[in-house]
Amino acid sequence: MIPSRRVPAPPRSRSTPYRTERPVQRKPKDIAHGSRMVFAVAAGVYVILFLRLVWVQGVVAARFRGKSAVSRTKVVEVPTDRGRIYDRDMRVLVRNEPGFVLVVDPNAWFQNNKNSSDTPEARRDRLEAVLSEWFPTEWAERTPPAVAELRMDDRRRTADGKERFPTIDLVAWISPDVERELRMHGLSGLGFHPTTRRRAIDGTNASALLGNVSRYGVGLEGLEYRWNKTLAGKPRIVSRKSDLKGVVPGSELELRSGVPGKDLVLTLDSTLQHEAERELAAAVKKHRAEEGTVVVLDAATGDILAMAGCPTFDANDPLAVPAQRRRIAGAHWVFEPGSTMKTITLAGALESGTIVRTDRFACGQRLSIGKRKVSCSPHGAFQNGHGTPDVEAVLTHSCNVATARIALAMGADKMRRTLRDFGFGVSTRCGVPGEESGVVRDDWSKIRTANVGFGQGISVTPLQMVAAYTTFVDGVRRSPRIVRGLRDPRTGVIQDIPAAPPVRVLSEKTAATIREMLENVVVEGTGTPAALDRFAVGGKTGTAQIPGKGGYIRGAFFASFVGLAPIKAPRFVVLVSIKNPQGGHYGGSVAGPVFKRIMERALTLADVAPERAAKPSPPKFASVAD
Repeated sequence: MIPSRRVPAPPRSRSTPYRTERPVQRKPKDIAHGSRMVFAVAAGVYVILFLRLVWVQGVVAARFRGKSAVSRTKVVEVPTDRGRIYDRDMRVLVRNEPGFVLVVDPNAWFQNNKNSSDTPEARRDRLEAVLSEWFPTEWAERTPPAVAELRMDDRRRTADGKERFPTIDLVAWISPDVERELRMHGLSGLGFHPTTRRRAIDGTNASALLGNVSRYGVGLEGLEYRWNKTLAGKPRIVSRKSDLKGVVPGSELELRSGVPGKDLVLTLDSTLQHEAERELAAAVKKHRAEEGTVVVLDAATGDILAMAGCPTFDANDPLAVPAQRRRIAGAHWVFEPGSTMKTITLAGALESGTIVRTDRFACGQRLSIGKRKVSCSPHGAFQNGHGTPDVEAVLTHSCNVATARIALAMGADKMRRTLRDFGFGVSTRCGVPGEESGVVRDDWSKIRTANVGFGQGISVTPLQMVAAYTTFVDGVRRSPRIVRGLRDPRTGVIQDIPAAPPVRVLSEKTAATIREMLENVVVEGTGTPAALDRFAVGGKTGTAQIPGKGGYIRGAFFASFVGLAPIKAPRFVVLVSIKNPQGGHYGGSVAGPVFKRIMERALTLADVAPERAAKPSPPKFASVAD
């Protein structure tokens, strides 16, 4: 039997599939299941949203309403009236002046345009024509190009999604008269916000002492800074609601009432202060000096009646001058006092019993102390020293060598104690901000002891020196003060601020002896240019070198004079100090005449009866050594 053969199948074409696939068809139950899943998810979302809505609207609605109210309510401080500053006779020195901030709002130019000619550009041009005439500098400097050219792409997007131009505070203060005139123009985009500004009545009088405030009414310098909290008082605290248009009218609620600031009543005599500044300015100009200061104290109380500086500035425009010129020279200067310190040394030596008035001291013009030398400047009849002067002659003719011998006889301990008793090395705490305390060193060699005796190697302030000279009235040193009291503007009651208690330094006998010596300095010594016609006066000259890097600056001096009058019963103590005068630098010839004119004016203002009839002035000396 022949086996059968399997006949192979004919080959398939490449285009012919091996099998035909049948499309998959979903069953009806699968479609229904998917629909139910979508519905369930959507229903779940809606349930969650509904529950959230119930939670927000019902459970925590009160909390969200509170948060909304807080977000629309602002708590702000509203400053109260700042206190005034008066002089001792209740003349106003500094006050607040009501006025307006001039504001430009460019957005108003695009609102309520009634006709085609009333375009934003036309409104801007009308405003510019008026303001550039009234305030050309402010308009040129403070108007941004976006406003000047109305570039729409420079507008800023606000919180509510709108685009707006920023408003411009064009002028910080204008008077009510100017505000009324500008309103008459009916200019679109011009706003006036009520404000006040701090104003010194006589801008240059005591400008450094009074100080200044910021545009927000915060004290920056001088007494305005030192007494800022007292002058500012306590601000009102109010809450205000706001919407997209701004503060809601009538929404302000006072949370705490404010307390107006208290007024400062100074010890200053504004008339005498003006006279002191005028005389000082004339002297600084005459001698081509760098600067100068004058301090006038009431001899009985230590009250500061005048504290002048030169050059001065306008307290209403303080930024027009550098900060260096805004110093309070009487309290901020630190300088070597020179021969004005000799009075202190001799007083300490007499009080301690180191010397008696009749003692004499040799002066051969120079004194060697170790490797150093102390010398006297030749002057007048004393070209080779002062011979053997007694204590009074030492002061009268300002002998450095004899004073150095007296300081060495006292020793370092007694000298340090004398300086401390007279108030050197510590601030007077008179109420002036930033007052310097001077420099009294701890290391005292023999040469330092000798130098300090005649005013070198020690630094003091003008205020310290003039306060020290109050000791010679009756042996008691007075502490100066500048604020007499605080005045409540609502009641007018003045609360006195007492000065620090006076300190007994010398016996009355020693003080009287020193006054006699100081009088002789003016009668026949280095201080003759300071003599008064109708009053006996006493004082001491000082010519001190100005220290620099590595030693004293050649040809640079402080020329000073400090004295009392009338000398038998002093009413005033006056110090004059002028820095680096040219064409003559001695204290007697430079500062003495200024002292004379200011002291005469102080006595006249106080109605002090003249002690004698007027007589010709003593001869003037072009250069008298100190």
